[in-house]
Amino acid sequence: MLTGKRPEDFQGNINTQDPVSWSAALQPYGMKLAYCPHDVRKLKFYIEELIALDDLFALSFYTSLDSEEILADADDTGYVTQSHLILLHRDNRL
Repeated sequence: MLTGKRPEDFQGNINTQDPVSWSAALQPYGMKLAYCPHDVRKLKFYIEELIALDDLFALSFYTSLDSEEILADADDTGYVTQSHLILLHRDNRL
């Protein structure tokens, strides 16, 4: 739609599980994919995969593993559980 091309022009040229291939296909049109995946694995199980992509990522996660705690209503101070935001640029964690 945004490129003015037909879906068939992209089929076979992208891997739906690989956001880098989407960005490569959109590059001739001055665009790239902003990809916001949700991964329930612990960061240690996919950090090397992200580093290998050699890009910029914003990663966020909760410190609690208890879904009831994460989804609970906030207390009087607004606290629910701790969360963290990490910026990963190539192999640098900020």
